[in-house]
Amino acid sequence: FANIRELCINNDERCAFWVSEEECEKNPTFMLGNCPLACKYCDMLDKFSRCAIERHDGILIPGYIKKKIEKMGELNEIMDMEFILSPTSSNPQTPWFARFNHFLSFSESKALIELGNKAGWDLREDPGSNTPRHRSHIAICDEDCDEEIKEIMDKLAHIIDMPLSNFEFALFEKYEFSESTNISHDFDTHDVWKPAGPCVFTIYICLSDVDEGGSVGFPDLNWLIIEPQVGQALWWANVMDNDPFLKNENMGYEALPVVGKDVKYTVLFRVHLNNWRDPYNHMCT
Repeated sequence: FANIRELCINNDERCAFWVSEEECEKNPTFMLGNCPLACKYCDMLDKFSRCAIERHDGILIPGYIKKKIEKMGELNEIMDMEFILSPTSSNPQTPWFARFNHFLSFSESKALIELGNKAGWDLREDPGSNTPRHRSHIAICDEDCDEEIKEIMDKLAHIIDMPLSNFEFALFEKYEFSESTNISHDFDTHDVWKPAGPCVFTIYICLSDVDEGGSVGFPDLNWLIIEPQVGQALWWANVMDNDPFLKNENMGYEALPVVGKDVKYTVLFRVHLNNWRDPYNHMCT
């Protein structure tokens, strides 16, 4: 730990003041990089100590998704929920996949679009893509924005019975004419070895209607196509019901091109097996 002792210094003359303002607790990521000595974060400079994995913290156990499904079924009449797909004994690879046709109102959807506009849109182009159509615009909902959508996130957390600490920050997406994304999967094998664990659930909410194109497609589900509809939420499991560390290979998805003049807006929530927010604050995600 000799190198840690060398690194554990205060890099700003304002560190003592920031500590008195409780910035170590309020802004741990910034303070770890600038004032580890003042915050007594020296041990956190070692990634193996900072990002220790506690497997027993996992919420999901074999068959747990099925239990959640039973609870979600109680909400069927409230938000017009339907199960598009579900595993069977003969085909356990079939994922749990549900649609809430009226998850958000028009005004709630419009308010979320405004939050995306407020956060600012950045161009995203799929790496390695050989076609210009694989592009879109994204906006990340940071901590401040997070507070503005807390009511919606509380609603999601209640439905899927997962704590808010397991949610990544919301990702807003905007698709203009001809824009789309390539196939992606929200399960990342590297996450298995991180404190937050893998992304077990994805929630994909459409915030606008699109007259032509703009569907989301699932190639490995016999090209299941879901048309965009304002306020509609899709929920699916990225893992197998009998093993939350095992990727369900069928859940790759892509945003298909917008064909007409309408702009498609969506918001995406990724939910992890364990607490994601604390590891994020400690640079362990």
